[in-house]
Amino acid sequence: MINNGNESVRYVVAGTPAEFEMVDQLWREVYVEERRWLPPEPKNIYADKYHPHSAYLLAIKDETPIGTMRIVLDSQVGLPIEQFFVLGPLKESQKFAESQRLIVSPTFRNRKVKGAPYGMWAALIKACVHYCFLHRVSYVLADVFTDAANLPMVEKFERIGFHKIGCPFQDTELDAPGSSIAMLLTLSQLLARVYTSPSPFFEYLLQFDPAFAFYRTNGEILLREGASIADVQTMTVAS
Repeated sequence: MINNGNESVRYVVAGTPAEFEMVDQLWREVYVEERRWLPPEPKNIYADKYHPHSAYLLAIKDETPIGTMRIVLDSQVGLPIEQFFVLGPLKESQKFAESQRLIVSPTFRNRKVKGAPYGMWAALIKACVHYCFLHRVSYVLADVFTDAANLPMVEKFERIGFHKIGCPFQDTELDAPGSSIAMLLTLSQLLARVYTSPSPFFEYLLQFDPAFAFYRTNGEILLREGASIADVQTMTVAS
């Protein structure tokens, strides 16, 4: 892995036209041009029925987008994975979200950058976890490819704490061969891994990150430097 330790990255939730153009650029670069999983829509390739209920995490270096992930919050239209997998009573009295479109620009897939010692994919997962904790999500779902032709992530997701649920299915949202599997992350169990696992990865995953601009929302600081996601979870339980 190429080490570029001086390369600083900031993470935002896309909110301006320029930031949404960056999201569109990354989706086209990887899902349209490289993998050919999505058709080349003329404009706003991300704008489907889940778009109004989504947050788009965006990793930016020197004003260049290098990674993104979409977080779809549960709503009246449901979650994308529910097209293929019935959640039913699993969603009762719990707040669900689905992580989608984990994209890292090809030039940054084998680089370590400042603040991302485990690579950009892990940094985006970390940003997703922090965003979900801050928005009181209890469970995060992922639709994960299982075969080698489609960059399988099952083992990586399992190491984080995701568990397979149900049987494999064909994700018809994407023009990709092979199957997918639904995976579920329980955020309270992830929190416990900090205290039960010897791996420093889990400490990294839950530590405050000054590069996450979304800690501040509408002038309100949701998480201060020196705090951890454990503090956020404590506040959530107490409220």
